[in-house]
Amino acid sequence: MPLKDMNQRNILLDNLNLSWGVILFLQVLFGLAVSVFPPLWSLIIIFCAVLVAVIYHSPTITAVFLLLLILPYPFSFFQIGQADIGLLEVGVSLGFISWAARGMIRDKSLSVDIKGLDIPILILLGWAAFSVLWTPSMARGLHSVLKVASGFSVYFLTVNLIKDRPALERLFVGWLLISVLFSILGMYQMLSLGIQKSMAVAVSEGELADLGKTVRVTTILRTPNDLGFFLMLPITLLLVKIFQPSDTEGPGKNSRFMRFILACLLIAEIMIIAVTFSRKSWLSLGLIIALIGLMYKRIFVFSALSVVFATMVFFIMDFGAFGELLKSRAMSFLFPIEAAIPERAVAWEIGKQLFYRSPIIGNGLGSFFVLSSQFNSPLNLPHNFYIFLLTELGFVGLSLFLIVAIVFSKNFLEIKHGEYARLMATGLFACFCAILFQAFFRTIALTDPVFWAFMGLLSVFIRQYNPYYRKDDKLATKDKSLTPNQR
Repeated sequence: MPLKDMNQRNILLDNLNLSWGVILFLQVLFGLAVSVFPPLWSLIIIFCAVLVAVIYHSPTITAVFLLLLILPYPFSFFQIGQADIGLLEVGVSLGFISWAARGMIRDKSLSVDIKGLDIPILILLGWAAFSVLWTPSMARGLHSVLKVASGFSVYFLTVNLIKDRPALERLFVGWLLISVLFSILGMYQMLSLGIQKSMAVAVSEGELADLGKTVRVTTILRTPNDLGFFLMLPITLLLVKIFQPSDTEGPGKNSRFMRFILACLLIAEIMIIAVTFSRKSWLSLGLIIALIGLMYKRIFVFSALSVVFATMVFFIMDFGAFGELLKSRAMSFLFPIEAAIPERAVAWEIGKQLFYRSPIIGNGLGSFFVLSSQFNSPLNLPHNFYIFLLTELGFVGLSLFLIVAIVFSKNFLEIKHGEYARLMATGLFACFCAILFQAFFRTIALTDPVFWAFMGLLSVFIRQYNPYYRKDDKLATKDKSLTPNQR
């Protein structure tokens, strides 16, 4: 028998033996679950076991499923001390199990992908963990370290699961499919609840109306701002996919029908951004359109027309009190900061005072949560990522994060080969700038898993399209996304 046929036969037998082993293990697990645990926990255990078997076969499914679980939902399963155990912890655990099982069983090696791109992030996180030594509350500091580790795990899993360009394209599709789900839920919430509840909201001249979470669209997430933050990347991807060129390095140009569907989805997601009433998301959307428009005039014109069309829908349909609240929210950009964001303005001032206590090394991770109560702060978080860095990690922490931002930006700007790569790099860089802008009004605190999912996806794109990392990747010549001539 030829050697090649023997190798294929051995691989087939190994896979069959593995499959029977998995089936036997699942049968034993199901029997134990039903006989030992309550019915609900039995179903959860069985579901997780089957899910691990499914995602074991596809790293992309693992990454998309992880993204779906890490979104900020307004519930947790139980609490251990100060730590809430929710879907994030479940997703990260399943992700690590899938990654480790695939590496050790299928690939016969468990390798960790660390590039020069990751070193500044690791140094920043190391400094954050080291700051626990001088934080005012060791318990709070350690709790913050665990949350940072959970968030960074999302980045780690993304860059170690997505290894080639086709997998990256499937991950883009995963982001878009999840955004479709939230668009549908957002439209339903607006039409069934938001418009009705808006009639009971009083609007006073020169004051910010209290909209709560019934008028503002949240779908199933914790806050409207979380929804607006998540939709930044899908909207960017839609803009790129609509104008996707047909060069050899990209997935190819979409059909007219597909571009029409993507354009309709883009308008729907712009409308969802509007009804979150999230002003920082509005500004971030404008920033993305402006930055892409500097390089691609057609995309700028199309994006501007899409925003105008989405805005006109609200006027044409005449949503009454809901439309008036949208206008009032837009006019609040003209308010003084004390009226526009009163609680955050106080928290920022307290953050500055805490920064002056220890400007170089900061007060330690978790310190704002502990010390802000001494100043009667209305918020236990500063709702400004840069003030968080200065307060808890000092000038050192802020400088390390700026190095991370500069390194990522530099790597994006180095991607110049291929129409598709340049267009996608421009879009993702614009989205990255929008994230940095939102950080002025959002407490990412190095713990936000959606932020780390963003960063992981950006890192994978740089790994796949930046010539420096493609040159260093010894497996690049085996990438199935490349044609024989490109190899």
